[in-house]
Amino acid sequence: MGRLYGLILVTWGVWNSRGLNDKGYHKMFEAIFRAVVKEKMMYARQNKPSLVKSVGGRLSLCASIFRLAVEQGVVHIRNKTFKALSKHVIDILPQGDGLCEPISLDYIKALRTCLACSPHAEHIDKKEWATLARFCCTHVESQLGLLIGDPESADEDMSVASRNVRLSLSRDTSSASRRSQPPSQGIPKLNHDSEELVLCLEILLKTPNAPIIEHDEMVVRTILGFLVSQPAVTRAHLPAFTALNTVLEVITTNNISLTAKVAQGIVPVLTKLWDSKQPTFREQMMITLIHILPQVRTIISEGQSRVLRRKVEALSEALFVECSGRADRDQLQLDDLVFPDPLKAFDAEITPLGLQGFCLRKGNQRAEMNWIVPQLMATVVNILDRPGGDRAGSNGKAPEEDRNKRLKVSKNFEELMRNSRSMITSRKLCALQTLPFLVGQRDMESEELSSVLLDLFNACSDDNPVVSSWALLSIARWDSCRFLHVS
Repeated sequence: MGRLYGLILVTWGVWNSRGLNDKGYHKMFEAIFRAVVKEKMMYARQNKPSLVKSVGGRLSLCASIFRLAVEQGVVHIRNKTFKALSKHVIDILPQGDGLCEPISLDYIKALRTCLACSPHAEHIDKKEWATLARFCCTHVESQLGLLIGDPESADEDMSVASRNVRLSLSRDTSSASRRSQPPSQGIPKLNHDSEELVLCLEILLKTPNAPIIEHDEMVVRTILGFLVSQPAVTRAHLPAFTALNTVLEVITTNNISLTAKVAQGIVPVLTKLWDSKQPTFREQMMITLIHILPQVRTIISEGQSRVLRRKVEALSEALFVECSGRADRDQLQLDDLVFPDPLKAFDAEITPLGLQGFCLRKGNQRAEMNWIVPQLMATVVNILDRPGGDRAGSNGKAPEEDRNKRLKVSKNFEELMRNSRSMITSRKLCALQTLPFLVGQRDMESEELSSVLLDLFNACSDDNPVVSSWALLSIARWDSCRFLHVS
């Protein structure tokens, strides 16, 4: 213990004097490494609870010293010392099926501190990156007891918390086995160690030379497994979604089949968490949804998954409920819009947050999120109301039978129009804000178009000027699109 206290004094002396260079820190870390290895060997051999507690206390003290030294010296050490630190963490932490409890949290925090230092993260080679990422993924999966299986084979009526997570992703590594939780125990809540490992994984994925394509399935399995398994938002949810979006940026064009699997697994998670009050978290979920919508459209239009259709319908309802439940000040405001010259051609590449007739005023990030929500709702409604079978004559059916099928599957749009006639102002306003984004995406029969325009004309006489203004904007959108088609 005297030697350990001496290390503490040395550490705090360095903290105050800031006099050590890389060589000095390397010697200090080597002394800590030797102490930890010795104490861990004694800890693993103890059977008496009193001795386990005593040795565990000394181990915990060593880990605290290690973390303090790393936090102070991370900007002073060189790449060789960083590699020694990361290797020591990966080698010393595993114990049995999990991690060595007395030192795990401090050690993982120290690893995250090193990874968060850009000069060290940028010099991680592909082999070392794979080792670190595999370490993070393996132990998060082990702690959660994730299983591999078919995501659609599980009973949908069972809650996520009462069954094991099943993911249809093949494993690209067999470096460690995972513990299976008994069904009666359900899925455990992510512990602090695993939360820190998720944060480490997020940092690793952001490194410039991250070999994401080579390890995409391993990373996706871990992140998606965590998100699916947790019944409530945790500290690790935001970095998990950020990490998932980093992977999706790569795989949406390089691994379409994996993107499709992510789409099928993440939609229920988005539905469950969409009412989050954290703007940054909601923004990351929006980015995820934008990434997966093309695959969702393909899967549903080709009739590949009725289960996914039901999940997307639930997501559509969650989007509308959250949007219509907002306070007036949190809705998309008319003051956030600008109306460009109608004689000039509209270019979506120049003005991505815009429509023919009006667009979003630049420079307002909060308004951008308020614009994207109705845009996403319109896209989801359009996906649900346009399955593959609605293409007239393409499946050999009679035109009348195809027309009946189109009417049958337009229930989501019809629900939107019912909300536009609602006596509840918030629901009416949310529906009217969504309608302009649907214009140009739907092929309407004359009877349906007449009914829609009649509802909008009635909304124009609403006592609420905001409601009547959005109704006029919807009518203007329909008129401008009709003019473009005619011309």
